[in-house]
Amino acid sequence: MWAEAGPQLTAFESTLAKLMKGEPAGLALEYFNERFQRAVHVLSGELEEIEFGKAPDPPALANLWMANNDARNYAIVGDPAVRLPLAPTGGS
Repeated sequence: MWAEAGPQLTAFESTLAKLMKGEPAGLALEYFNERFQRAVHVLSGELEEIEFGKAPDPPALANLWMANNDARNYAIVGDPAVRLPLAPTGGS
């Protein structure tokens, strides 16, 4: 959980929903890219404020740093255009 970017489950749930709808894997992982962009933005802003005199809060800064590093470390190994062959739901 990271307050500024929302719960990490949201990225997983959204990605899985896209994959189950037949979207390409690379497109489905866009939620993780957006999460990383938010993390970079918040961490960069905090570091800039510290550079200009704000007193650092070490635990909060460590959490931002971990959130940033966690968010960037997701990757697809293989073809990002692949689609998962899932059985249609609701049928007999």
